[in-house]
Amino acid sequence: MSRYQINFEHAGINSLPAVARLSPQDLLAIGIDVGSHQKKIMNSICALRAQNSIGSPEGFLV
Repeated sequence: MSRYQINFEHAGINSLPAVARLSPQDLLAIGIDVGSHQKKIMNSICALRAQNSIGSPEGFLV
């Protein structure tokens, strides 16, 4: 969802680790207020978290 790129930039979210730490409340705070867009972005964040947790000693964190 490239339309929200500026929202992420203005919030200082400029790396994948920063994106992986976002919550639905964070998305709302940076101006992503369309529910279906929040859901799509959070699904991608969950996939990113799962991908990052492979091989991690903490295990599967979603």
